[in-house]
Amino acid sequence: MSGNSISYIIYFSFLYLCAFPKHFKKNEELIKYLVIFSLIIFIGLRGYVATDYSVYAIKYREAATLLDDNFIGYFLSPASSFEKGFTLFMCFCRTFSDNYFFFQLINFLIDLYLFNIFINYFLDKKLHIIAYIALFCFQGFIIELNLLRNSKAIMMFCVSLIYLDKRKYLNYCLLNFLGSLFHISAIFYFVLPFFIFKKVSKKIILFLFIIGNIFFVLRIKWIFPIAKFVLPIFGQSRISQLISTYVLLTENATKYSLGFGFIERNLTYLLMLYYQDKILKKEPGKIIFINMVYINNFIYLLCSEFLILTQRLPPLVASGYWIMIPSIYCYFVKKERKYIYWIILLFYLLIKISAWTTSNYMKYTNAIFTEQNLELSSSLMEKELLKEIE
Repeated sequence: MSGNSISYIIYFSFLYLCAFPKHFKKNEELIKYLVIFSLIIFIGLRGYVATDYSVYAIKYREAATLLDDNFIGYFLSPASSFEKGFTLFMCFCRTFSDNYFFFQLINFLIDLYLFNIFINYFLDKKLHIIAYIALFCFQGFIIELNLLRNSKAIMMFCVSLIYLDKRKYLNYCLLNFLGSLFHISAIFYFVLPFFIFKKVSKKIILFLFIIGNIFFVLRIKWIFPIAKFVLPIFGQSRISQLISTYVLLTENATKYSLGFGFIERNLTYLLMLYYQDKILKKEPGKIIFINMVYINNFIYLLCSEFLILTQRLPPLVASGYWIMIPSIYCYFVKKERKYIYWIILLFYLLIKISAWTTSNYMKYTNAIFTEQNLELSSSLMEKELLKEIE
């Protein structure tokens, strides 16, 4: 554990204690509002933490306001290189304040609001604090710190699942179309329903699990051979350039790991498989989240040769964890199993936070209590990244 991890561990240990059943049952509403307030202070008002702030802060500084004479020109120009929905949102916020931390706070407040709509529909109130813990344990921590555009698309998708559950497909598509205006990855959500609605045989799920592990452990490559085969078909087109850049050039940069993440994903996968029938008997609508947990593991097992896929795709289906990690707690009948679950969740939380916050650019600062300097923070962050590459 590095010194950079201490602030995060103290805070997320506080979240964990708030979720402890004996406390939560007695003061449900009070504790929930306390947690929401603490999230706003700790995450929403963070300083220059992680890496992508350097891009977003500069873009925000350069953005036009809605009242500027050159707003239309800026909005349509290549200078506004982000998706148009996010660019418009950025210009809207810039109209009220040129302070980047104001923009960062508004971003987080919107995400938190959408996340609360999501869990209010799919989870019992007593599970909400565990859902916040699951959010930050499983991809949400990095999403909120680094992926400002992606976070809007992902949270809109979470809300759109309410309409999917109600079979209101037009609403689902419209909300994800709006999400795609913030990040183009939301296009993935238009095809996802074809894979998450159906309950698949346990034998097939187990078979795919075994095949995936064989591919992962033996490092069997199938994406690169296919990419090399189809590359000549596209000639000198944009598609060909993308294949060359994102696939062939990353072939030597691939990292395989049989470490903690591999064990955690496989155990969670098997846990879902074991409790699937019990869960679906009472809550058949949870099949979409169970399938997203399966898909998340398939991505890691079958696409590990291609680093970009394992970085970009899992956050898109992380909401499966945000619902199922709290939900599965209710299906432990014996108290001993519940206690074991709490202990495992605590250790997992500590290990994940420690692993994510070892770098110096992850050192926590708060925009209220600590003076912030964009140029200095960016310079130190770039030096740290260069050390990691070397």
